[in-house]
Amino acid sequence: MGYYTYYYVEVHGPNQLTIDDASNDLMGISGYTWQEPLGPMGAGILANEGHLDGAKWYSRQDDVISVSKDHPNCLFVITGQGEDPSDKWMCWVKDGVYHHCEAEITYKQPDWLDGEMKKLRELQG
Repeated sequence: MGYYTYYYVEVHGPNQLTIDDASNDLMGISGYTWQEPLGPMGAGILANEGHLDGAKWYSRQDDVISVSKDHPNCLFVITGQGEDPSDKWMCWVKDGVYHHCEAEITYKQPDWLDGEMKKLRELQG
């Protein structure tokens, strides 16, 4: 068993050769091959991106920190979504510095809702 996560990986850097090297090193250390090979992003953004579906990449944090130390000119951005729909997060890694952030899902109520709820309470009560 284990917990499966869907990963979206971006590797940004100063030139395509550096980005390709960093991307290949990350795939090598992770032990996974991206289901959509890491390749250049569109819209003139110099980066590689790829997907990894249903993986148990438990060493993700250690792996990306290690690779980022070997490629100090690259920025690694990883987005994850676990089996639980509320398990969403992103991490950014540069020069061995790892920042992880869990998603905070909020719903902004319409401005008119408080007035409507007050009317309903008055009608009920």
